[in-house]
Amino acid sequence: MSAVKRVWSYGRWVALAGSLALLAGLMRDRLALLLLSPNGDFLQYWAAARLTLQDENPFILERVYALWRTTGWTADWALVMYNPPWVLALMLPLGALPAQMAWGVWQGLLLWVVFIAAGLSWRWYGGEARQQWVGWGLALTFMPALIAVRSGQLGTLVLLGALLWVAGVRYERAGLAGAGLALLTFKPHVLYLFWPAVLIWAWKGRRWQPLLALAGWLGLGMGVPTLFHPSLLGEYVQAVRTQPPSLWISPTWGTFLRLIWGPEYFALQFVPPAIGGAAYALYVWRRNASWDWLKELPGLILVSLITRAYGWTHDLVTLIPVVMAVAAPAARADRRTQLTLALGYLGATAVMWAGELALPQGDHWLVWLPLWWAGYYAWARRMLDKRE
Repeated sequence: MSAVKRVWSYGRWVALAGSLALLAGLMRDRLALLLLSPNGDFLQYWAAARLTLQDENPFILERVYALWRTTGWTADWALVMYNPPWVLALMLPLGALPAQMAWGVWQGLLLWVVFIAAGLSWRWYGGEARQQWVGWGLALTFMPALIAVRSGQLGTLVLLGALLWVAGVRYERAGLAGAGLALLTFKPHVLYLFWPAVLIWAWKGRRWQPLLALAGWLGLGMGVPTLFHPSLLGEYVQAVRTQPPSLWISPTWGTFLRLIWGPEYFALQFVPPAIGGAAYALYVWRRNASWDWLKELPGLILVSLITRAYGWTHDLVTLIPVVMAVAAPAARADRRTQLTLALGYLGATAVMWAGELALPQGDHWLVWLPLWWAGYYAWARRMLDKRE
Protein backbone atom coordinates (compact mmCIF):
# COMPACT_ATOMS: atom_id res chain seq x y z
CA MET A 1 0.00 0.00 0.00
CA SER A 2 1.39 3.41 -0.98
CA ALA A 3 1.97 6.12 1.62
CA VAL A 4 -0.90 8.21 0.24
CA LYS A 5 -3.37 5.32 0.45
CA ARG A 6 -2.15 4.46 3.96
CA VAL A 7 -2.68 8.03 5.14
CA TRP A 8 -6.13 8.09 3.51
CA SER A 9 -7.02 4.76 5.14
CA TYR A 10 -6.04 5.94 8.61
CA GLY A 11 -7.50 9.38 7.97
CA ARG A 12 -10.96 7.96 7.38
CA TRP A 13 -10.92 6.32 10.81
CA VAL A 14 -9.78 9.55 12.40
CA ALA A 15 -12.59 11.39 10.58
CA LEU A 16 -15.09 8.78 11.76
CA ALA A 17 -13.98 9.18 15.39
CA GLY A 18 -14.09 12.96 15.07
CA SER A 19 -17.58 12.85 13.55
CA LEU A 20 -18.82 10.65 16.40
CA ALA A 21 -17.38 13.05 18.98
CA LEU A 22 -18.95 16.05 17.22
CA LEU A 23 -22.30 14.28 16.99
CA ALA A 24 -22.20 13.40 20.70
CA GLY A 25 -21.53 17.04 21.55
CA LEU A 26 -24.37 18.31 19.38
CA MET A 27 -26.80 15.75 20.80
CA ARG A 28 -25.94 16.24 24.47
CA ASP A 29 -28.36 19.06 25.25
CA ARG A 30 -31.23 17.54 23.28
CA LEU A 31 -30.92 14.17 25.03
CA ALA A 32 -31.22 15.90 28.39
CA LEU A 33 -34.52 17.48 27.32
CA LEU A 34 -36.21 14.09 27.03
CA LEU A 35 -36.71 13.87 30.80
CA LEU A 36 -38.22 17.32 31.30
CA SER A 37 -41.86 18.26 31.79
CA PRO A 38 -44.41 17.88 28.97
CA ASN A 39 -44.31 20.56 26.29
CA GLY A 40 -47.04 22.28 24.34
CA ASP A 41 -47.05 19.80 21.47
CA PHE A 42 -48.05 17.01 23.82
CA LEU A 43 -50.30 19.10 26.04
CA GLN A 44 -52.56 19.93 23.09
CA TYR A 45 -53.41 16.21 22.78
CA TRP A 46 -53.65 15.64 26.52
CA ALA A 47 -55.93 18.65 27.05
CA ALA A 48 -58.18 17.70 24.12
CA ALA A 49 -58.56 14.18 25.51
CA ARG A 50 -59.24 15.42 29.04
CA LEU A 51 -61.86 17.91 27.90
CA THR A 52 -63.54 15.23 25.78
CA LEU A 53 -63.73 12.93 28.80
CA GLN A 54 -65.38 15.82 30.68
CA ASP A 55 -67.93 16.24 27.84
CA GLU A 56 -66.55 19.67 26.93
CA ASN A 57 -65.57 21.25 23.62
CA PRO A 58 -61.84 20.44 23.22
CA PHE A 59 -61.32 23.10 20.54
CA ILE A 60 -61.96 26.22 22.62
CA LEU A 61 -58.65 27.94 23.25
CA GLU A 62 -59.63 29.45 26.59
CA ARG A 63 -60.60 26.06 28.05
CA VAL A 64 -57.45 24.45 26.67
CA TYR A 65 -55.26 27.17 28.13
CA ALA A 66 -56.96 26.93 31.54
CA LEU A 67 -56.26 23.20 31.59
CA TRP A 68 -52.63 23.74 30.62
CA ARG A 69 -52.24 26.12 33.56
CA THR A 70 -53.20 23.35 35.97
CA THR A 71 -50.08 21.44 34.88
CA GLY A 72 -47.74 24.29 35.83
CA TRP A 73 -47.64 25.86 32.37
CA THR A 74 -46.56 29.51 32.69
CA ALA A 75 -46.30 30.75 29.08
CA ASP A 76 -49.02 33.04 27.70
CA TRP A 77 -50.02 30.78 24.80
CA ALA A 78 -51.58 27.38 24.16
CA LEU A 79 -52.31 25.13 21.18
CA VAL A 80 -55.63 23.72 20.06
CA MET A 81 -55.49 20.28 18.46
CA TYR A 82 -56.08 20.40 14.69
CA ASN A 83 -55.51 16.70 14.04
CA PRO A 84 -58.61 14.71 13.03
CA PRO A 85 -60.84 14.02 16.04
CA TRP A 86 -60.46 10.23 15.79
CA VAL A 87 -56.94 10.75 17.15
CA LEU A 88 -58.67 11.16 20.50
CA ALA A 89 -59.58 7.45 20.58
CA LEU A 90 -55.87 6.82 21.18
CA MET A 91 -55.40 9.79 23.50
CA LEU A 92 -58.34 9.25 25.85
CA PRO A 93 -56.45 6.91 28.23
CA LEU A 94 -53.71 9.55 28.51
CA GLY A 95 -56.30 12.24 29.19
CA ALA A 96 -57.44 10.26 32.21
CA LEU A 97 -53.93 10.45 33.72
CA PRO A 98 -52.14 13.41 35.33
CA ALA A 99 -50.15 15.32 32.70
CA GLN A 100 -46.69 14.33 33.97
CA MET A 101 -47.58 10.64 34.19
CA ALA A 102 -49.24 10.74 30.75
CA TRP A 103 -46.13 12.40 29.34
CA GLY A 104 -43.88 9.59 30.61
CA VAL A 105 -46.17 6.91 29.19
CA TRP A 106 -46.41 8.71 25.84
CA GLN A 107 -42.66 9.19 25.48
CA GLY A 108 -42.07 5.53 26.28
CA LEU A 109 -44.61 4.53 23.60
CA LEU A 110 -43.05 6.81 20.96
CA LEU A 111 -39.54 5.57 21.74
CA TRP A 112 -40.77 1.99 21.43
CA VAL A 113 -42.31 2.82 18.03
CA VAL A 114 -38.98 4.28 16.86
CA PHE A 115 -37.21 1.04 17.83
CA ILE A 116 -39.89 -1.09 16.15
CA ALA A 117 -39.73 1.00 12.97
CA ALA A 118 -35.93 0.87 12.83
CA GLY A 119 -35.77 -2.88 13.45
CA LEU A 120 -38.54 -3.71 11.00
CA SER A 121 -37.08 -1.50 8.25
CA TRP A 122 -33.62 -2.95 8.90
CA ARG A 123 -34.82 -6.51 8.30
CA TRP A 124 -37.01 -5.61 5.31
CA TYR A 125 -34.10 -4.02 3.49
CA GLY A 126 -31.86 -7.04 3.98
CA GLY A 127 -30.20 -6.44 7.34
CA GLU A 128 -29.34 -9.48 9.45
CA ALA A 129 -31.22 -9.96 12.70
CA ARG A 130 -27.99 -10.26 14.71
CA GLN A 131 -26.96 -6.80 13.49
CA GLN A 132 -30.27 -5.16 14.28
CA TRP A 133 -28.56 -3.12 17.00
CA VAL A 134 -26.97 -1.08 14.19
CA GLY A 135 -30.40 0.06 13.03
CA TRP A 136 -31.40 0.95 16.59
CA GLY A 137 -28.20 2.93 17.06
CA LEU A 138 -28.78 4.86 13.85
CA ALA A 139 -32.34 5.68 14.91
CA LEU A 140 -31.11 7.05 18.24
CA THR A 141 -28.58 9.33 16.52
CA PHE A 142 -31.15 10.55 14.01
CA MET A 143 -32.08 14.09 15.02
CA PRO A 144 -35.76 14.05 13.88
CA ALA A 145 -36.35 10.84 15.87
CA LEU A 146 -35.16 12.44 19.10
CA ILE A 147 -37.08 15.63 18.38
CA ALA A 148 -40.21 13.60 17.60
CA VAL A 149 -39.99 11.76 20.92
CA ARG A 150 -39.22 14.96 22.79
CA SER A 151 -42.07 16.87 21.17
CA GLY A 152 -44.61 14.11 21.71
CA GLN A 153 -45.95 14.81 18.23
CA LEU A 154 -47.70 12.24 16.02
CA GLY A 155 -45.14 11.93 13.22
CA THR A 156 -43.82 8.76 14.86
CA LEU A 157 -47.26 7.16 14.53
CA VAL A 158 -47.41 8.25 10.89
CA LEU A 159 -44.14 6.36 10.40
CA LEU A 160 -45.69 3.31 12.05
CA GLY A 161 -48.71 3.67 9.78
CA ALA A 162 -46.54 3.60 6.65
CA LEU A 163 -44.83 0.42 7.83
CA LEU A 164 -48.10 -1.26 8.85
CA TRP A 165 -49.50 -0.50 5.40
CA VAL A 166 -46.49 -2.09 3.70
CA ALA A 167 -46.66 -5.09 6.05
CA GLY A 168 -50.38 -5.51 5.45
CA VAL A 169 -49.93 -5.47 1.67
CA ARG A 170 -46.90 -7.79 1.74
CA TYR A 171 -48.59 -10.38 3.98
CA GLU A 172 -52.10 -9.87 2.55
CA ARG A 173 -53.62 -8.66 5.81
CA ALA A 174 -56.27 -6.11 4.86
CA GLY A 175 -57.04 -5.20 8.46
CA LEU A 176 -53.38 -4.45 9.16
CA ALA A 177 -53.09 -2.39 5.98
CA GLY A 178 -56.23 -0.47 6.90
CA ALA A 179 -54.84 0.21 10.38
CA GLY A 180 -51.72 1.63 8.74
CA LEU A 181 -53.80 3.97 6.61
CA ALA A 182 -55.75 5.02 9.69
CA LEU A 183 -52.51 6.07 11.40
CA LEU A 184 -51.50 7.98 8.27
CA THR A 185 -54.69 10.05 8.61
CA PHE A 186 -53.44 11.35 11.97
CA LYS A 187 -51.32 13.79 9.92
CA PRO A 188 -52.46 13.14 6.35
CA HIS A 189 -50.37 15.99 4.91
CA VAL A 190 -46.99 14.54 5.98
CA LEU A 191 -46.81 11.47 3.71
CA TYR A 192 -49.60 12.75 1.50
CA LEU A 193 -48.39 10.88 -1.61
CA PHE A 194 -49.58 7.64 -0.04
CA TRP A 195 -53.14 8.67 -0.87
CA PRO A 196 -52.90 8.90 -4.68
CA ALA A 197 -50.61 5.86 -4.69
CA VAL A 198 -53.04 3.78 -2.60
CA LEU A 199 -56.07 4.83 -4.64
CA ILE A 200 -54.39 4.02 -7.97
CA TRP A 201 -53.07 0.71 -6.58
CA ALA A 202 -56.56 -0.21 -5.33
CA TRP A 203 -58.33 0.90 -8.51
CA LYS A 204 -56.08 -0.90 -10.94
CA GLY A 205 -55.93 -4.09 -8.91
CA ARG A 206 -59.53 -4.02 -7.64
CA ARG A 207 -58.14 -4.27 -4.11
CA TRP A 208 -60.82 -2.66 -1.98
CA GLN A 209 -60.45 -4.63 1.26
CA PRO A 210 -57.79 -2.33 2.84
CA LEU A 211 -59.95 0.72 2.12
CA LEU A 212 -62.96 -0.96 3.72
CA ALA A 213 -60.77 -1.78 6.70
CA LEU A 214 -59.71 1.88 6.83
CA ALA A 215 -63.36 2.93 6.98
CA GLY A 216 -63.90 0.50 9.84
CA TRP A 217 -60.91 1.78 11.82
CA LEU A 218 -61.94 5.41 11.31
CA GLY A 219 -65.49 4.61 12.35
CA LEU A 220 -64.19 3.00 15.53
CA GLY A 221 -61.82 5.90 16.15
CA MET A 222 -64.61 8.43 15.76
CA GLY A 223 -67.13 6.41 17.72
CA VAL A 224 -65.12 6.00 20.92
CA PRO A 225 -64.59 9.70 21.78
CA THR A 226 -68.11 10.53 20.58
CA LEU A 227 -69.46 8.31 23.37
CA PHE A 228 -68.03 10.82 25.84
CA HIS A 229 -68.77 13.99 23.84
CA PRO A 230 -71.44 13.48 21.13
CA SER A 231 -70.98 16.89 19.46
CA LEU A 232 -67.24 16.35 18.90
CA LEU A 233 -67.25 16.12 15.10
CA GLY A 234 -69.34 19.23 14.56
CA GLU A 235 -67.17 21.24 16.93
CA TYR A 236 -64.04 20.11 15.12
CA VAL A 237 -65.43 21.13 11.72
CA GLN A 238 -66.42 24.50 13.16
CA ALA A 239 -62.94 25.05 14.65
CA VAL A 240 -61.15 24.22 11.40
CA ARG A 241 -63.56 26.35 9.35
CA THR A 242 -63.29 29.44 11.56
CA GLN A 243 -59.64 29.11 12.67
CA PRO A 244 -57.62 27.56 9.80
CA PRO A 245 -53.84 27.19 10.32
CA SER A 246 -53.13 30.03 7.91
CA LEU A 247 -50.60 31.78 10.16
CA TRP A 248 -48.33 28.81 10.82
CA ILE A 249 -44.79 29.27 9.50
CA SER A 250 -43.69 25.70 8.83
CA PRO A 251 -40.52 24.44 7.11
CA THR A 252 -42.13 23.95 3.71
CA TRP A 253 -41.61 25.56 0.32
CA GLY A 254 -45.20 26.74 0.29
CA THR A 255 -44.44 28.83 3.38
CA PHE A 256 -41.54 30.49 1.59
CA LEU A 257 -43.74 31.23 -1.41
CA ARG A 258 -46.08 33.06 0.95
CA LEU A 259 -43.19 34.87 2.64
CA ILE A 260 -42.09 36.09 -0.80
CA TRP A 261 -45.46 36.95 -2.37
CA GLY A 262 -47.44 37.75 0.75
CA PRO A 263 -48.77 35.70 3.70
CA GLU A 264 -52.34 36.57 2.70
CA TYR A 265 -52.02 34.27 -0.35
CA PHE A 266 -52.95 31.14 1.57
CA ALA A 267 -53.36 29.08 -1.63
CA LEU A 268 -49.59 29.30 -2.27
CA GLN A 269 -49.12 26.91 0.65
CA PHE A 270 -50.55 24.13 -1.53
CA VAL A 271 -48.69 24.77 -4.78
CA PRO A 272 -45.79 22.34 -4.07
CA PRO A 273 -48.06 19.41 -3.09
CA ALA A 274 -50.35 20.10 -6.06
CA ILE A 275 -47.40 19.81 -8.45
CA GLY A 276 -45.78 16.95 -6.54
CA GLY A 277 -49.04 15.05 -6.19
CA ALA A 278 -49.93 15.30 -9.86
CA ALA A 279 -46.45 14.25 -10.99
CA TYR A 280 -46.32 11.35 -8.51
CA ALA A 281 -49.81 10.14 -9.43
CA LEU A 282 -48.68 9.97 -13.08
CA TYR A 283 -45.56 8.07 -11.99
CA VAL A 284 -47.63 5.55 -10.02
CA TRP A 285 -50.11 5.11 -12.86
CA ARG A 286 -47.34 4.25 -15.31
CA ARG A 287 -45.50 1.89 -12.95
CA ASN A 288 -48.48 0.23 -11.33
CA ALA A 289 -47.99 -3.11 -13.08
CA SER A 290 -44.59 -3.54 -11.41
CA TRP A 291 -45.32 -1.60 -8.24
CA ASP A 292 -43.42 -2.76 -5.15
CA TRP A 293 -44.37 -0.84 -2.01
CA LEU A 294 -41.19 -1.68 -0.15
CA LYS A 295 -38.96 -0.65 -3.04
CA GLU A 296 -40.92 2.55 -3.66
CA LEU A 297 -41.21 3.53 0.01
CA PRO A 298 -37.99 5.64 0.29
CA GLY A 299 -38.83 7.71 -2.78
CA LEU A 300 -42.45 8.16 -1.70
CA ILE A 301 -41.34 9.40 1.72
CA LEU A 302 -38.69 11.77 0.35
CA VAL A 303 -40.90 13.37 -2.31
CA SER A 304 -43.75 13.73 0.19
CA LEU A 305 -41.55 15.52 2.71
CA ILE A 306 -39.98 17.79 0.10
CA THR A 307 -43.31 18.93 -1.38
CA ARG A 308 -45.74 18.74 1.59
CA ALA A 309 -47.97 21.70 2.37
CA TYR A 310 -47.46 21.58 6.12
CA GLY A 311 -45.19 19.75 8.50
CA TRP A 312 -42.39 20.25 10.98
CA THR A 313 -38.88 18.99 11.58
CA HIS A 314 -40.07 16.27 13.96
CA ASP A 315 -42.13 14.80 11.09
CA LEU A 316 -38.82 13.82 9.45
CA VAL A 317 -38.79 10.84 11.80
CA THR A 318 -40.61 9.22 8.85
CA LEU A 319 -37.19 9.12 7.12
CA ILE A 320 -36.09 6.15 9.25
CA PRO A 321 -36.94 3.61 6.48
CA VAL A 322 -34.87 5.74 4.06
CA VAL A 323 -31.88 5.52 6.41
CA MET A 324 -32.34 1.75 6.80
CA ALA A 325 -32.66 1.30 3.03
CA VAL A 326 -29.02 2.44 2.93
CA ALA A 327 -27.70 1.02 6.19
CA ALA A 328 -28.99 -2.55 5.81
CA PRO A 329 -27.36 -3.27 2.41
CA ALA A 330 -24.26 -1.34 3.54
CA ALA A 331 -23.81 -3.90 6.31
CA ARG A 332 -23.13 -6.51 3.58
CA ALA A 333 -20.69 -4.30 1.65
CA ASP A 334 -16.91 -4.22 1.91
CA ARG A 335 -15.23 -2.36 4.75
CA ARG A 336 -14.21 0.60 2.60
CA THR A 337 -17.76 1.20 1.40
CA GLN A 338 -19.10 0.85 4.94
CA LEU A 339 -16.66 3.42 6.26
CA THR A 340 -17.40 5.88 3.45
CA LEU A 341 -21.16 5.58 3.94
CA ALA A 342 -20.79 5.87 7.72
CA LEU A 343 -18.80 9.08 7.31
CA GLY A 344 -21.44 10.39 4.92
CA TYR A 345 -24.23 9.58 7.37
CA LEU A 346 -22.45 11.14 10.33
CA GLY A 347 -21.56 14.20 8.29
CA ALA A 348 -25.14 14.61 7.11
CA THR A 349 -26.41 14.12 10.66
CA ALA A 350 -23.91 16.59 12.12
CA VAL A 351 -24.95 19.22 9.56
CA MET A 352 -28.58 18.59 10.48
CA TRP A 353 -27.86 19.02 14.21
CA ALA A 354 -25.78 22.13 13.53
CA GLY A 355 -28.66 23.62 11.51
CA GLU A 356 -31.11 22.87 14.32
CA LEU A 357 -28.91 24.48 16.98
CA ALA A 358 -27.22 27.32 15.07
CA LEU A 359 -29.78 28.74 12.63
CA PRO A 360 -32.07 31.61 13.70
CA GLN A 361 -35.07 30.60 15.78
CA GLY A 362 -37.89 29.32 13.63
CA ASP A 363 -38.43 25.83 12.28
CA HIS A 364 -38.92 27.15 8.74
CA TRP A 365 -35.17 27.72 8.37
CA LEU A 366 -34.79 23.93 8.21
CA VAL A 367 -36.85 23.61 5.03
CA TRP A 368 -33.78 22.19 3.24
CA LEU A 369 -33.51 19.06 5.41
CA PRO A 370 -35.62 16.70 3.23
CA LEU A 371 -33.58 17.76 0.18
CA TRP A 372 -30.40 17.17 2.17
CA TRP A 373 -31.42 13.59 2.94
CA ALA A 374 -32.65 12.99 -0.59
CA GLY A 375 -29.14 13.91 -1.77
CA TYR A 376 -27.55 11.57 0.76
CA TYR A 377 -29.89 8.72 -0.21
CA ALA A 378 -29.21 9.16 -3.94
CA TRP A 379 -25.42 9.29 -3.36
CA ALA A 380 -25.43 6.26 -1.05
CA ARG A 381 -27.65 4.13 -3.29
CA ARG A 382 -25.50 4.93 -6.31
CA MET A 383 -22.41 3.81 -4.39
CA LEU A 384 -24.06 0.60 -3.26
CA ASP A 385 -25.44 -0.19 -6.71
CA LYS A 386 -21.94 0.10 -8.23
CA ARG A 387 -20.66 -2.57 -5.85
CA GLU A 388 -23.49 -5.08 -6.36
